[in-house]
Amino acid sequence: MIGMEAFATYVPQKRSSVKELATELSLSGEEQARLQEYGFAHVAVEPKRQLHHLLVQAAQLLFHKRPEIVSQIGAILCTHAFLTNFPYLFDPLTQLQQEYGLDHLPKITFAQMNCASSDLLLFLARRWLEAHPDVPGALLLIGDKVFIPKHRYLKDSTISGDAAAAVFLSRHAHQHRILHTSIQTEATVFNSVRSDPKEWKWFQATFPLGLVKIIRSSLIACRLEAEQLRWIFPNNINEVTWNTVAKALHLPREKFYYPTLSTVGHAQNVDNLLNLQAAKTNGLLTTGDYYATLSLGMGSAFGCTIFQF
Repeated sequence: MIGMEAFATYVPQKRSSVKELATELSLSGEEQARLQEYGFAHVAVEPKRQLHHLLVQAAQLLFHKRPEIVSQIGAILCTHAFLTNFPYLFDPLTQLQQEYGLDHLPKITFAQMNCASSDLLLFLARRWLEAHPDVPGALLLIGDKVFIPKHRYLKDSTISGDAAAAVFLSRHAHQHRILHTSIQTEATVFNSVRSDPKEWKWFQATFPLGLVKIIRSSLIACRLEAEQLRWIFPNNINEVTWNTVAKALHLPREKFYYPTLSTVGHAQNVDNLLNLQAAKTNGLLTTGDYYATLSLGMGSAFGCTIFQF
C-alpha cells in the first residue's frame, strides 16, 4: 500500500518571540495578546537562506537517514503556500538533483490550496504512483519561507514560521500507509485579508464547519469512526480553532496533537509532519494506529488524510 515510508523535517534554529516580532509586524497590544491566547510563543525564522536551501536541507537529512531510497525515486513533487521568488531560468533544485543523480527525473510543483496543499500533494502523488506501476516511489518536498516579513501575520488568525520537509512516498510502505485523502475548496476568499469584508467575515465564522465536514467525509470513506483515530495532527493555525473543531466532533481536545505550534508557529504545509514527528519521537504511536492530518488553507481550502501506522 502507498504510504510515507520515511520523512525528515528541517526547522531553522533561530526563534523569535511574538513580543520580539511585534514591532516588525506592526502588532498592536491587542493583537499580541490574541496570538498568545491562540497558543503562540515563539516562531521559527530563517534570516538568510532561501526556500530552496531549506528544501535541500530536508532532503539531505532524509537521504542521510535512509540512503537506499535515493535509487527508488521516480519523480520529485513539490508544494508550497507562499509565492516563490527565483530569477528567470534559475532551477532551485538542480544542485540537489545532480548531487544525488536525480537530474533525469520529472519534477512537478503543486501549489493551489495554500496551507492545505500538503494534502493536495499526497492526493496527486498517490495518483501519480498508481499511474506509473513500474516506479517504486516519489520524493515529496514541502516547505515555506516568508519572503516579506509583514506577511508572517495573518489578521485575527495566525503567525507563520519557516520550515521544510522531505518525504519518500513508497508504493510498498511499511508504515504511515495512506487510506484516503479528501480535499475541498470554495475559493471565496482567495485574496486573503484583501477579500470582500463580508466574505472574509463569513470565512472566519464558518471554516470550523468545513474542517468538521472534511474529516467526517474522510472517515466515512475509510469506514472508521472518529473515536478510532489515535491522533489528529492539524496544521498550526491556532489553538482556539482546534478546540472548536474537537468540540464539534465530540472528541477530547487532547486527541488534537500540535506541540510545535508554540515553538515553530504556523509553518504552513510542514505543520502536520512536524507534529507527527513529535508524536513519533515521544513514542505516542503504535503499530496499527489510525491517525489523520487535518489542514485549512486560505480561500476556504480544506484537506484531510487518514493513515494507518
